[in-house]
Amino acid sequence: MSILENKANLVCTEMQSSGVDKTIAFDPFIILMIVQIIVSIVEFYFQHCKKTPSLTLSSMQNPGILERWHLRRIIRDHVADAEMNSFISPKLTDAYLKVAKTLTEEDVNQMFEEAKTR
Repeated sequence: MSILENKANLVCTEMQSSGVDKTIAFDPFIILMIVQIIVSIVEFYFQHCKKTPSLTLSSMQNPGILERWHLRRIIRDHVADAEMNSFISPKLTDAYLKVAKTLTEEDVNQMFEEAKTR
């Protein structure tokens, strides 16, 4: 399993613990969507912010207001259905932020490398 898929599964686990039904949280399309969201977040830090993996780790673990806003925007852009967006986006954002706090610099390096190939 790739690092992105592993982190997507951790986000799904966090979503389930926050009340999202297991059949929704671990739906294959939801997992694929979360992988795409993580790739978009990594690209945001790498391309737009020009941050190194160590600076990215710090920002992911303690995002500022604008970074949180951008995270919500990335998630909203990937969740096309309005009803699903209002239901899952806040829980997905919270789950992502919890998983981001557990990342290591090695994880971020691997995510950067894998995101370049997608």
